[in-house]
Amino acid sequence: MNNIQILQDQREGLVSRGQTLRDDEALLLKAQGLSEQIMKENQNNIEVENKLETAKNSRDALKKKKADAVASTTGLIVEKMNKVLPVGEAIIDYADGDDEDSQVKKGLYIGWCIDKKHKPYNGLSGGEKQIFDTALAHVLEANIIVLEAAELDSEHLLAALEDLAGVDAQVFVNTCHSVDAVPPAFTKIEVRGVA
Repeated sequence: MNNIQILQDQREGLVSRGQTLRDDEALLLKAQGLSEQIMKENQNNIEVENKLETAKNSRDALKKKKADAVASTTGLIVEKMNKVLPVGEAIIDYADGDDEDSQVKKGLYIGWCIDKKHKPYNGLSGGEKQIFDTALAHVLEANIIVLEAAELDSEHLLAALEDLAGVDAQVFVNTCHSVDAVPPAFTKIEVRGVA
């Protein structure tokens, strides 16, 4: 081999090595670009996670505010109903599924606690529903309250009338039973012989 051939082989080797180095440099630059892009995406992920955490905190605060408002409102309703109920306490409980202290897991519970026994609204007897509904009408500030008291015995009817005597509304009580005594706030009108 002559010197020229050796020089040409070395030149081709250097050209090939130069191309390989340029290819490696291009890969290195591409990798650096990807590394920068990964860093930017990681920073974006951190920002998104922070925004998500802020949104969750805001949601939790709003849920608490809602729960407090519902509790306050139902508390006022129950308090006003209890002033008219002759015995026991009204129960109105709302839960959205997050409250461990609630009587219900999710939804609305309406009932009446009499002698420490909770009765859901649907489990109330006809007479109990009449009294409960009248108390609820009082809460709703009805101008006229009509109590269909056919299912109330004399004792419960008298207790209901005594509690309704303090209500600022026109109260009509209809019953098919004989009423022996009525509180002074009421006028007794008897209609007989009506079929």
